[in-house]
Amino acid sequence: MSEAEHTAPESQQGRRLSVSLRRKLLLGYGATLLVSVLLVVWAIMSLNELGQASSAILSENYRSIAATSTMTAAIARQERALSLMSSGGEPEGAERRFHEGETRFLQALGRARDNITIEGEEAILDTIQARYTEFLSVASRRMRADSTEQRGARGADVVAAVDDVLLACDRLRELNDRTMYQASGAAALLARRAIWTMAGAGAGLVCLGLVIALVLSRRAVMPLRRLLEATATVATGNYQVQVPVTTGDEIGALTKEFNRMVSQLATYDDHNIQRLVSEQQKSDAILRSLDDGVVVLDETNVVSAINLAAARFLNVSSADAVGKHFLEVHRDERLFDIVKRAPESGTPRTPSDDVVPLGTEGDPRYCSVSVTTIAPLRGGEPGKVLLLRDVTRFEQLDRLKSDFVSTASHELRGPLTSVAMSVSLLRESAGPRLDPKEQSLVAAAEEDLARLRALVNDLLDLSRIESGRVELSFMPISPTAIIERIVEIFEPQARQAGIELRSTFPDQLPEVRVDATKVTWVLSNLVSNALRYTSEGGFIEIAAAPAGRHVHVSVKDSGVGIPPEVQGRVFDKFVRVGPDKAEGGTGLGLAICKEIVRAHGGTIWVESEPGKGSTFTFTIPMATKGEKE
Repeated sequence: MSEAEHTAPESQQGRRLSVSLRRKLLLGYGATLLVSVLLVVWAIMSLNELGQASSAILSENYRSIAATSTMTAAIARQERALSLMSSGGEPEGAERRFHEGETRFLQALGRARDNITIEGEEAILDTIQARYTEFLSVASRRMRADSTEQRGARGADVVAAVDDVLLACDRLRELNDRTMYQASGAAALLARRAIWTMAGAGAGLVCLGLVIALVLSRRAVMPLRRLLEATATVATGNYQVQVPVTTGDEIGALTKEFNRMVSQLATYDDHNIQRLVSEQQKSDAILRSLDDGVVVLDETNVVSAINLAAARFLNVSSADAVGKHFLEVHRDERLFDIVKRAPESGTPRTPSDDVVPLGTEGDPRYCSVSVTTIAPLRGGEPGKVLLLRDVTRFEQLDRLKSDFVSTASHELRGPLTSVAMSVSLLRESAGPRLDPKEQSLVAAAEEDLARLRALVNDLLDLSRIESGRVELSFMPISPTAIIERIVEIFEPQARQAGIELRSTFPDQLPEVRVDATKVTWVLSNLVSNALRYTSEGGFIEIAAAPAGRHVHVSVKDSGVGIPPEVQGRVFDKFVRVGPDKAEGGTGLGLAICKEIVRAHGGTIWVESEPGKGSTFTFTIPMATKGEKE
């Protein structure tokens, strides 16, 4: 049977299993989903009914109550108008207010009739209209009276008519108030019923979900536990294991596939030796073809493999090197120290800025070193791959450049000092006779000379460090003291800039063997750069933590960050980044930091993301027991 014919039934079986899986999921969780949907629908209907009831209270009965209040105010206005006419004052104005009140009363009565929604409300409105008609008749007779005495004598009948109208209006208001209260009670009952129903349905839904989860977990856990145990057995390299198939669902199908996979692994393991040999031959061919030197070390630093380039660099033969300890192959404590530090760095690949002299006297070579750790298969110490890259040409060019820079800086120092003294004397002697423009030119010249002198001094310091002419005074000291001193120095400047400066380190931080002055200069330069590129409201954090035989010291900020294309060159000479890279600075600070850290036997690197800040980290060696004492 061809591979395609064998794959087709498996695809059909996979589709059947998928359908079965969907069916089981629907049967298992369909009831819960259905109850959830019904609960949501019922809740929406209840809320809609509750909203309609509340709307009825506000939209129907409130309009009748408002009309009743208008009628009561209107007839009171009419009564005051009649009283004014009875007293004999402003009969024309009183009569106008009387008719205005009549118009408002009749309009409110019409609105009330348009909003009849309660049984008995129409009869009350008929009574109000009849009593108001009687009031109008009494008021008309009173206004036609010939004298003030006659109008006053007829005041009793007006009061009686007004009382009848107001009494009818009160009955209308009480009817609507009672209806509103009853509707409010019905709405509250509906809300309580909805709450209890939803609470009961939710509790039932939770119980149903728990039952389904318990049933499904019980059916799934046992076969999966058997699979887990079998997987652990296979992981030890024992492929003679089979899991019994006890179910006919997807887990059973998974068990069958697992058994088939284990059988294939056993077959593969039986026929894998030739392939491993072939792959080993390919790896050896690749190693031999590389121009860079490659040395593979096991967990005990014994050479497992070495290519021709590495053998040439180390001045040994490949056959003699394999199986021996690295120090037996090449007695170079500096190179071996780089190899030993690799697992302590905590990263899979440990690049080194050190350039190690190798080769022979007749063919000297300079190689940059990087070490990649190999994760162990079953615990223990990791292996390592040592990469030796021939940088002889670059090293020679760099030395020529450093010599040129050193010579040029030394030669420029004298003329710059002379020019600076001349400009200073010019300012002192001819300053009063210079106009403002000439004085600004002299000031600019002094500033430029100061920057040039700072650049020359930095170049001289860098050249001295690179050439090893700077003597370092090593002594054991606690990194905590250095960090606290830096925080004390920069705290006022950070507070003035609105930046939080903080430090983080464990209580028992081990002592380090360093030149305290030089390390303080490195840390000061990193914090100063962080302050320059961090805006108000940001933070700068100085941290220290032990890692193997070294202490990692880092300066983290929330500034503008460094573009990825510049991060690889940030420690080179004259490289400046950021929005103010054209103002101030010589671009040599980080280069000097790098050389100082290298002189201490450590490394320095940067991790940054534009817009999210940067973290500069360098390592310094711990002090040994004898040095501490």
